[in-house]
Amino acid sequence: MTQNTPDGSGSGDFGGSEAARLYREQLTREGSMHSNDQTKSPTQATPWGSASVIDSRVAVRKKINGRARVHLTDAGGGFVAGKMVDISVSGVCVMMDAPFPIKRTCNLECEVFYQGQRQLFSTQAVSVYGVLAGTSGFRVGFQFGARSPDAVRVIELLIS
Repeated sequence: MTQNTPDGSGSGDFGGSEAARLYREQLTREGSMHSNDQTKSPTQATPWGSASVIDSRVAVRKKINGRARVHLTDAGGGFVAGKMVDISVSGVCVMMDAPFPIKRTCNLECEVFYQGQRQLFSTQAVSVYGVLAGTSGFRVGFQFGARSPDAVRVIELLIS
């Protein structure tokens, strides 16, 4: 089914509902608003909820094998262990055995063997999604918060 593109050219094959078309148009507008802000490096720490935070859906992701340890910072504390699935400059996806609540602030410790060397970094993070991944467990997405220079160096090394 051929419908109009968000730019009105009529050459796109989008299909879907009117709500989906409106959503695509909104994403196009927001993408063009954010593309003008090139004053910050993608790995610079920015506050959560800020317009200049990189959208993890458009950041380059790299599949990776490693261990993650999620230290809960709110009441109750403790930690949960998981396996890293992929990483980007803005966050990491971790496979866990049990569901993990979204919008939970934590400290994330990641350990990866990369090019024959152990790479370890720790950073603040917040869980942004959690989905059941078949019989493998739960995929939990974490968005990085403020990162130390060492964490930035390791993250850039891993995605290069």
